[in-house]
Amino acid sequence: MNKRKSMISVGVAIGLGLSIPPVASAQDDSIEQIIVTGSFIRRDNFDSASPVEIITQEDIVAEATPSLGEIISNQTMNFGSDIRANGFGRRFQEGNSTNANLRGLGSGATLQLVDGKRSSSSNLNNFLPQIAIGRVDILKDGASALYGSDAVAGVVNVITRNNFEGNELSLFRTEDSRGDHAEDVIEFIHGASSDRGHFTIALGFRDRSALKQGDRDDYVFPRAFARSNDGNPGSYRVPNRGADGLLTGTTSQLADPGCGVDNGPGGTNEAAYRNNISGQPNATGTTCQFYFGEWFNYVNDNKQASLWTNYEYELNDSLSFEGDFMFSKQDAHGRSSNSNPGGRVDLLPTIPGEHPGNPYTAMADRGNGLEPIYAQVGPDGRALRDASGAVQLSADPFNPSSGISFNEDVVASNLRLFGKLGNQPDQGRNSDGSHTAEHTFSTTNWRIGGTLEWEIPSSSWIASLSSSYQRTESIIRGKNADLRAVQDGVVGNLGISGDAWYNPFSTVAFQCTNRICANTGTPQFDNTDDVVNTVDVVYDTLSDQSLFLLEGLVTGDLFEIPGGTVAAAFGVNTRYFETENDQPNIANQCNRWINGCAFDFTADRTVDSAFFEIAVPVLSDSVVGDLELTLAGGYVDYSDIGNSFDPKIAFRWQPHEYVAVRGSYSEAFIAPTLNDLFAPAVSFLQTVDDAIGGDLGTFKTTTNRGNPDLTSETADIWNVGFTVTFPVFGGDLSFGADYTEFDFVDRIASTTAQNIIDDDFAAFTASGRDANNPSDIASWVNGLSSPNLLRNPASGDLLEIFVSDINSQSMNVTSIDYYLSYNYTTNDWGDFRFNLSATQMDEYLFDITPTLQDDAVGKQNDTIGSVPPIPEWNVRASLNWNYNNHNVMLAARYTDEISLNGLSSGLNGLAAAGRFSTLAFLGFCDLPSCYRNIVDAETLVDLTYSYNFEDLLGTGRRTRLEIGARNLLDELPDVQMTLGGMDTFISDPRGRMISFRIVQDI
Repeated sequence: MNKRKSMISVGVAIGLGLSIPPVASAQDDSIEQIIVTGSFIRRDNFDSASPVEIITQEDIVAEATPSLGEIISNQTMNFGSDIRANGFGRRFQEGNSTNANLRGLGSGATLQLVDGKRSSSSNLNNFLPQIAIGRVDILKDGASALYGSDAVAGVVNVITRNNFEGNELSLFRTEDSRGDHAEDVIEFIHGASSDRGHFTIALGFRDRSALKQGDRDDYVFPRAFARSNDGNPGSYRVPNRGADGLLTGTTSQLADPGCGVDNGPGGTNEAAYRNNISGQPNATGTTCQFYFGEWFNYVNDNKQASLWTNYEYELNDSLSFEGDFMFSKQDAHGRSSNSNPGGRVDLLPTIPGEHPGNPYTAMADRGNGLEPIYAQVGPDGRALRDASGAVQLSADPFNPSSGISFNEDVVASNLRLFGKLGNQPDQGRNSDGSHTAEHTFSTTNWRIGGTLEWEIPSSSWIASLSSSYQRTESIIRGKNADLRAVQDGVVGNLGISGDAWYNPFSTVAFQCTNRICANTGTPQFDNTDDVVNTVDVVYDTLSDQSLFLLEGLVTGDLFEIPGGTVAAAFGVNTRYFETENDQPNIANQCNRWINGCAFDFTADRTVDSAFFEIAVPVLSDSVVGDLELTLAGGYVDYSDIGNSFDPKIAFRWQPHEYVAVRGSYSEAFIAPTLNDLFAPAVSFLQTVDDAIGGDLGTFKTTTNRGNPDLTSETADIWNVGFTVTFPVFGGDLSFGADYTEFDFVDRIASTTAQNIIDDDFAAFTASGRDANNPSDIASWVNGLSSPNLLRNPASGDLLEIFVSDINSQSMNVTSIDYYLSYNYTTNDWGDFRFNLSATQMDEYLFDITPTLQDDAVGKQNDTIGSVPPIPEWNVRASLNWNYNNHNVMLAARYTDEISLNGLSSGLNGLAAAGRFSTLAFLGFCDLPSCYRNIVDAETLVDLTYSYNFEDLLGTGRRTRLEIGARNLLDELPDVQMTLGGMDTFISDPRGRMISFRIVQDI
């Protein structure tokens, strides 16, 4: 019992690598030992050879956010955690599943623990009530020797309040100052002791509302991108006719003639409800652009419930048991377009002229502009066709009395199935016309575990046996369309009777004559409810992950040497992972309009490991100081990948009571995850620039799938640092720094669709081909293009991009962490505490593909899937003042500027080839004046005040009232010419957030 209490008593000094005085038992005068993150050896003080940063319970409360994920993402050494919603970008963000991402090395490189035990879920937002968290330890150097390959970048260890006594209720509300977004939290914790045991339980409920992108309309196009070239109405390839009215054998791409006819009730304000309802044609009239900004969020609404219990019992004087149970459920709801772009348009049949909604009247130009032409009348009263299906013109095709007018057979080139016109799908539809499929999921996470600990009599040794079972079950909502229904519908073969039409044209709302359309209030041919709800599909994908863990550990003293006692820890464990993914039938049948195929899969893995840790006090001398050497090693054997031995050597030298120096070297073996290897094909949309196909900023289907050819990566990790602590002006000053370097070989790296396209274009130009030459494009597309790109063999248009993780050549990441603290106590004015932490990213060198070789520091890295935005400097500073029952915290968060990396090679290629009009695409200015190349540095100021009432609601019942403001000065980022209008990895669209909290002992 007392050992546990002493563990939790470890304070901020851990983060500074300082010695902590021994903690005496409340029951006797013996010295208690503690276990700290990064070591399994129990000690009576903390002399760390590894840098550990501590986020205390007070720090967590002062952050004034109920999201642990947001708190971790705000730490200076963390880059690229998913904390906002932005479904537009090349790197998908949904904002409800936040993982730690130390040094920007990926969430899979940082191990998450709860009370030192492994968790199957790395989502920091969905496992514990915040009121149950006592502190968070962040180990900032490599820890693979003790914890396994997923600790290569470090460890985040959440320590619970498992010895809490009493009852505490917390009510919290935070709301943005504009009244667009709010979050409410209610939490409760209870703890009680018996003669030999202790029980703790905590409950939490969270309810967060959405923040719509339209609530920040400065970030919606034309100031940023919120339009798509895949529109509804769409664009079609229409046959060309000569002056004689006969077909020339060529086609032209034309926007639907109803495009841009009606701006709707929202007008041209692209953040307003139902704006630009019929889209806008580009300058050349070849594409109908669709406006989607009103339908997406920066923050998705989220509801969570969580439960945590812990029970400790001393079976006898040397044997004790601890068990814990965690349960959490998270429901997240996003908003999205009622239909997505990027569908398999190339698989649609030719839409016949007989389609009742077809607006493309057959017309030809004899020199006086386009005028209708006429065909012979067939026996069915329609235009007569010959055996090949060609319409037979009348003898005098420009004479109305010689026959009947008819419409052209057209081929869809850019099309989303539903827009803002006509009858809309009912499934998942919101009152504002958006749909809930995007970013919508329900996740249940639970863990049960127990530890039996034996203090071996008459020795310093302690043995423990731990076991846990964890499971995460997710239901992920998807929105799509039935491909075969669309194929049948455009030719009139839909439905039970096989004679129903699906109308993709603007005539679902307009009347069109001779390719001129008007909103008369009476549609020419709207879709029926049956047709709409047959074409539109909403479905669920089921994903389950489970982990069984069994671990044995012994730790104690080995023998005495002149420098002190040599201590050690030895352990073995086995872990069994299983992942299951159940795709819907429409995906199994390859029948989705977007995404194509996806198949069910199940994979499992057993990992057996053994490790040791030995702490050797080499010196304890009054002249040269104290020197301790730590040797550790871990052997790991994967059932499907192989095995490895990973060593670590570390030292801590304290030459003076005020100075400590530390350093470490370790190696890591990082196995690809089961999803990396075997994940089924799952598709989504990414915006791409493609010089060969002539696409700029177009959403294309990107299919991500496992890569069974992946090999394990390896890494060498170095760390060296120092701490200086001494009294100054009656207070305690501490400062220090840590240099860390990660050197990877065969780094498993994520790629984006743009990476694949850029590599392909580089090979295209290297071969001497010209993007303006159709024959060069044709020869490339038919046999030479990357096998990861599916293109239309006739036009070269991109249809689908296949993306998998790959083994990159190398990656080298170096950074320096700085920290400073000063504590000063006065008799009359209370206590003052100043803290400063900063991370300087020195280098982030990567060599992933031929077109992905760079230093990521100071750049947005938008087209690089495995590298997040990396500001050179992240800085946090805070000043705390405590006076009697008053507490004030003033804090500042600084993020350095980043560049936008210039243009993608595809965009540069398009510009060089003259394949696009910047004026046509952007709609209001040329590219150089619109494209801002810098995301400016940001400094956000937070202020929190709290007051403790000792007996407000009864004797001994403490009441704490707290008010605060995050981003007190209401700073918002500069608008960027990018999807979402800002980089939501580093910028916060919420502005000033006001919070109120009451914590009551009951």
